[in-house]
Amino acid sequence: MYKEGERMSFQNQNKRALVAIAHCDDAVLWMGGVIYRLRDWEWHILSMCNGNNDQKIQSFNKSCQMLGV
Repeated sequence: MYKEGERMSFQNQNKRALVAIAHCDDAVLWMGGVIYRLRDWEWHILSMCNGNNDQKIQSFNKSCQMLGV
């Protein structure tokens, strides 16, 4: 278990992560670099926006494809 002050290692972890976001573009804006760096992980993105804008949905899906999510 991780203890405060210790360096965390991801080598022996499950390599799965969930990103919960409020807006479609938040995952790329705030987590894009981490998602790309850890692209061998299994990523799940939960977007809580209402999805009433087709252009935003298409952009979100394209961003996820580019990141391999």
